[in-house]
Amino acid sequence: MAFASVESLLPEHTYDMVTTWLSPYACAIKLSRPRSTKFGDFRPASRARPATITVNSDLPPLRMLLTLTHEIAHLVAWESHGRRIRPHGAEWKSCFAELLDQLAAVNTLPSPFRSALRKHALHPRSTASLDPNLSGVLRELERPEEQSLAALSIGDSFRFRGRPYRKLASHRTRCTCLDIDRNLKVRISMMAPIDSA
Repeated sequence: MAFASVESLLPEHTYDMVTTWLSPYACAIKLSRPRSTKFGDFRPASRARPATITVNSDLPPLRMLLTLTHEIAHLVAWESHGRRIRPHGAEWKSCFAELLDQLAAVNTLPSPFRSALRKHALHPRSTASLDPNLSGVLRELERPEEQSLAALSIGDSFRFRGRPYRKLASHRTRCTCLDIDRNLKVRISMMAPIDSA
């Protein structure tokens, strides 16, 4: 198991737990260049290579831990159930919830993060960005200077990825916004980082 390269990127006192999770499996852990479409991925073993988990090398420690836990849940679900399961189906959710509960018991992790993990474990999602509570906690702990769309009031203007928008409505995980240049309504994650107009 190639894993030591990730140790220095994880929060203190979590490496041993992750190692324990991985010890029953032949799995390589690799750092990837930053990817804009995903934080990590899992590839089952093939004849040519063992199972492989990749995680983006630029992730902050809590996001690195959460991403690695997400991918380890894929490994555990695959080893237990094989290819007949859906990637984020019931089997994966059960594995992920169990691992999240174990993480939430690590006293050295920040209390708000541990609380958010416990809540997320009740209804695990395919990505933390679909859980406004967990996303918000991660943002507050890792990038307190960054403003999210959720913090704006209805009618406020902002910039997202360089374009001007106006917030029109809030929903559970997304906001309806007006792309001012194109006069087009779009939906943007309420946890999206934005700049003031």
